[in-house]
Order: sequence, then structure tokens, then C-alpha cells
Amino acid sequence: EPFLSSKSRWIAHHNCEGGVQMGSLEPKEGMRVVQLDGSSDVHCYVREKCFWPDAQIASRDDTTGCRLRYLRVSGIDVWGEGPSGLTWMEDLRAFPSERLISYTEDLNDVALCPHSTLSAGRGVLSEALEHGTVSDASDPIDGDPCTMLVIETRNIAKDQALKSVFTILVLAILLGTSNYFFYDLGRRLVVEPILEMVDLVKEFSVNPMAEVDQRNFAGVSSDTKYIGRALFKLSNLLQVAYGEVGSHVIQHNLESDQAINAMVPGSRHNMIIGFCDIRSFTTCTEGLQDEVMVYVNKIADYIHVAVSDNDGHPNKNIGDAFQVAWQIPAHLGLARGRREKYIGDSALRSFIRIIVETTSCPKLLRLTSRDEVQARIPGYTTKMGFGLHAGWAIQGAVGSEHKIDLAWLSPHVQWAERLEFATKLYKVPILMSDAFREHLSPKVQRLCRRVDRVKVPDTAVPMDLYTYDVRSFDLEDSSWPPDMVKSGNNFFSQFPPAYRREWCDAFQAAVSWYVDGHWDKAAHMLRVCMVEVPEDGPCQRLLAFMKDVGGPNMVCPQAWKGYRETSEF
Repeated sequence: EPFLSSKSRWIAHHNCEGGVQMGSLEPKEGMRVVQLDGSSDVHCYVREKCFWPDAQIASRDDTTGCRLRYLRVSGIDVWGEGPSGLTWMEDLRAFPSERLISYTEDLNDVALCPHSTLSAGRGVLSEALEHGTVSDASDPIDGDPCTMLVIETRNIAKDQALKSVFTILVLAILLGTSNYFFYDLGRRLVVEPILEMVDLVKEFSVNPMAEVDQRNFAGVSSDTKYIGRALFKLSNLLQVAYGEVGSHVIQHNLESDQAINAMVPGSRHNMIIGFCDIRSFTTCTEGLQDEVMVYVNKIADYIHVAVSDNDGHPNKNIGDAFQVAWQIPAHLGLARGRREKYIGDSALRSFIRIIVETTSCPKLLRLTSRDEVQARIPGYTTKMGFGLHAGWAIQGAVGSEHKIDLAWLSPHVQWAERLEFATKLYKVPILMSDAFREHLSPKVQRLCRRVDRVKVPDTAVPMDLYTYDVRSFDLEDSSWPPDMVKSGNNFFSQFPPAYRREWCDAFQAAVSWYVDGHWDKAAHMLRVCMVEVPEDGPCQRLLAFMKDVGGPNMVCPQAWKGYRETSEF
């Protein structure tokens, strides 16, 4: 009876799905409800294919539907058909989800296996069954253990599989998460900053003079941020150092796969060339000494900002002289006629703005008011001369592999310098050529006055010279709103010529008579103009010239061609 109870417990433990439960159970698909130990209160679920406990287990097919496939205790088949029928071994081969739970080979446990060794026990069993049970029927040693248990481990395998799947999923999530964070970290710290640097170089190679936004490189490593900001600063330095003239040199080298080559062929452009110079700079330098750099850089800042705001391009400066330019659109050329946009207005506007800002700047006034400067030039304030001319020029690099400078090369460039020098002779701040005047709007042309007609030895045709009379400014004018001196359609209304319209018309009539050879009328009208403006430089120069050539009576010579031949500039 104890053994039978133990047998029932073993069979119930391994065949019942979900364990033994008290009370009745609800039907479940693929399962049937059985009572245990004859008690109406103890039930469990058993697979429909397992016929226990309704029938005597006597064949292999009976046990294949159950979870417990085979039980042998001390050489006695307790459950299912024994090894002689190869039930458990065949099932083990057919169902990998089954496994041998235990077998006894304890030599001291003679009650269970009364043989000296396990091999001997197998041999006895083999002889009793008259054939082997595992692999070789002729081998007396090839038998089965004395006690064994074979069960279906499908649920265990499922649990293990689920655990394996769960482990794989957890590892996959961990790997995926770590990969994402690693990718995100690399993207933010390395990839995106490098892509921004690449975009910066591409933008710079397409248009070296384009205004490039500074990259923040926020959240990146200090090294990457340092490289990115250094690249941005280097691009800005290239723009500042090379300027508009050197843009094609930068573009050519960035687009090329070859070594750096600064010797790029130049290109021809139609442009307006401007030249400006600081008056009495040498003497001022002696008085300012080391402060002269502050003085020059402040003026340079006014020049560069005013020119850039008015569509121009600062090129270079040599001490006290500055060269700037405005490119004339290709479809306009140098021909006369209506302009879609009067680039000449922008050039003239920028020079007038420079005069206004430099003469009314408190910082410049403090520097020029120093005793060391006033002792050398009493009453000195910042004064400049400006020359404007239009023509073609070759834009490119000049120098060698050791040092290059960017420049415009053309006789028209020299004319801008000549006109600036001539401002000292005519005692005006601005002198313009007739070629430049053609690029002014009709309204602004009427605001300019012709001061002379000259021809220099190295030119084939004479040139009319014009000026724009800019009034004097002082410290009180520094309080103007910033927008007042910037570009705009009403700029010339805010800063009109210094002299009355009637006075200018009278002077223009005098110049016309002078060119036409009516020097007596011209001299009379010039004297009339000097009554109102005795310090006017063009009046003084024309009267002095007519007196030198025509004598005290200023008689026009017979060989007069309508212009003055001069080599003074």
C-alpha cells in the first residue's frame, strides 16, 4: 500500500497539468478532469490522449500521450512499457523534449539494485530479456539502469525557451539602447559638427564672400567645438585678408584637388574704383606715435563699413591710403544710358558718409586734439581726399608663392589715385571723372558741379572733372541718428551740396564759357561766385590758370582746344 500510494503520487505529480487542485474544475480544451485517490474533492487536468487512470497501461501508445512516459523502480516497470519494448528510448529519439530524469548506480544501495555494478545489472537484465535494449543486442553489458524516470519536458523546454527568448530580448534591447545612445552621442559630438564644417567649406567654396553664420556647436566636445570655431574664424580671416578681389583665388583652390596655387589667372571686370587718403598723415603720425594705429583703424572701420553698406568692396590700404571698388553689373557695362540700379550713387553716398562720420567722431577728434599733433599742425582735424573713376580692371593675385597681394591692375585704377591727388590742387574733398558721373542717377548728376576739363599726357581724350560740395561737420553732428548716414533714397536730401543751387548754376555757366573759350565772361562770373564763396578752390584754380595763360586780361589763346593740358596729376 505505501508503494501504491507513492506510485499514485508520482503519476499524479507528473501527469497532472497545473498540479493537483481541491474542488471541481471547469472543462478545458484538450484536457479532461480526473479524480485522484478516489476522492471527489481532489482533481486535476490530464491530456485527452493520456488514458490514465481509465485503462491499464500496457502499450507504448498509451504513454506517449502523457507527460510521464516511463517509470521503473528496482528493475520493475511501474508505469508504461519497459525497456524491452524500447518505449522510452524510441520516444527519446522521437521527442527531443523528453529526457531521462534519474537512474541509480549506488553500489551500496543493494535493496534497489542487488548487483555488484551497474554494468552487471544491465547484463543480468539483458540476459533475462534475451536481447540488448540500447544499441547492441549482442552486447550483454548494454542494458538499462535498475531505476529510471522518463518524462516529457515540453513545459520545461517551453519555460527554458521563454527564458532564452526573454534573455535574448533583454540583450537585444540593451544592445539596441546602447547602440542608439552610442550613435546619438557620436552623431552629436562628431558627425553633426563635422557635417556642419563640411557645409561651411562648401558654402565658402561656392561664394567665398558670402556671410557665413557662426556655428554654435552646442553640446559637442571641447575639441570638436574648438576645431569648428577655428574653421569659422579662418574663413572670416580669409574673407578679411583677401577681400572681394581674392574671392576667385579662394574659390579656385577650394574646388581644386591639387596643391594650393595662388597664381590664378586674373579676370577682367568693369568697375568703379575709389581711392581715399588721409590728409597730413605723416605729420599726424609723428604727433600720435603708437596711437596712430588706433587712429588709422578707426578711420578704416568707417571706410569699410560705409563701403560695404553701399554694395562696395574694400580692397587694400597702404598706410594712409585706402582703395575700394564697386563692380558694375555685366549687363550694364560702361555704356551710357538708363541704369536699373545706379551703382555710382552708392559709391558717392559711401564717400560722403565717410566724411560725415570721420569729421564728427569724438574719438578721432580727441586724438587729433592732442598737444603733440596741434603743435605740428595747429587746428588740425581729420580731413580726407577722395577720387572716383569708372573703367575696366584686371582682378587677381600679385606676388609669388612666398607672399601674395590681391589687386586691381589697370590705368583706370591709377586714375582714381590721380583724382584723389588732384583734390589737393582743387581744394575739394571729392573729385570724380566724367566716366564715373555716367553711373550716377540724373538727380544726383544735377547735384554735382563740373570744375574743369583736363588732359594728361598719357591719355588720348580729355576728361571732365566733377565734385560734390560736402559741407563741414563737427562734433555737434555726432548725435545724428545712425540711419541718417546710412544708405537710403533720401540720403542726398539729408546731405545736399553745401552751396545754393543758384550759385552752382552760375559756376557751371562760368566753366562752360571757360571750355568754350569765352574767358572774359568766365573770369567775370568766377569773380562773382567768389564774392559769396571766396575760399572756393575750383574758382581760384581756374582764375589762376587763365591768368597764367592769358595774362592779366585773361585772353583765351588761339590754340585753346577746350581743355587744359596738365601733368600735375
